[in-house]
Amino acid sequence: MVGKWAPDPGAMLAQFKKEIGDDAQSASMLPLIQAMLQNMAVEVTKGKVIIHAMGQSQTATYKVTKADETAKKVTMTVTDEDGESGGTATIKDGGKKLILSKDGEDIVLNKITDKDFEKRKVAAQQPPAIPGLE
Repeated sequence: MVGKWAPDPGAMLAQFKKEIGDDAQSASMLPLIQAMLQNMAVEVTKGKVIIHAMGQSQTATYKVTKADETAKKVTMTVTDEDGESGGTATIKDGGKKLILSKDGEDIVLNKITDKDFEKRKVAAQQPPAIPGLE
């Protein structure tokens, strides 16, 4: 799971749409969410996950508590700005997809090159343009 990653836009938008249901006010936020996902970059190193998005970087630390080689899944303790909680990381598609799960929410990520990561990281340092207001 160590590597450079970007959100899977299709999977993440489907998840957001499922969560908001028929709420028109929340649905109006989808263009902003899409803009954020286009520039978001995630770096996983040994013991750390750093998410670069919307002009900031957030770092969480993790400690693997259980590894299931067959399922390509690790269970871990995650410490972030909200405190300590449990989470999992699952590798799919031969190492091309990473699913981070914490508190019932999934972040679906696709492996990206170092070049794509750097490009996204620079773009993520700027807040996304709000469609219709740029």
